[in-house]
Amino acid sequence: MHVTLVALSRDTVDPRALRESLTCAVEDEGVRVRFPDGTELELEL
Repeated sequence: MHVTLVALSRDTVDPRALRESLTCAVEDEGVRVRFPDGTELELEL
């Protein structure tokens, strides 16, 4: 499974800081992504 993040912004984005601020976990039925503000996104297979 491959997970890709695309950041659309007019501001400069530091890739290392972005990578360190997000978590991504592969689970039984999909993928869970957690953003710095606590928002979670679940993608089911």
